[in-house]
Amino acid sequence: MTIPQALRGVGVKWIKTIDSYDIGTTIRTLREALTTRVPGLKVIIASGECMLSGQAGEAEARKDLAAAGPW
Repeated sequence: MTIPQALRGVGVKWIKTIDSYDIGTTIRTLREALTTRVPGLKVIIASGECMLSGQAGEAEARKDLAAAGPW
């Protein structure tokens, strides 16, 4: 079962899946969620890694490589 299927199963009618790296679509989808006349809960599912998490992971990897010493 997918997340959208589970949400529909509990009655959510407005569900959108976006690419979190597509800023234009993300902003449009947020505006739509805030202005739509569809009653009830609105859910936006962002596919892709959190940008902050990815940056933290890259910084940690660089730190680990630096600690390993010269090759």
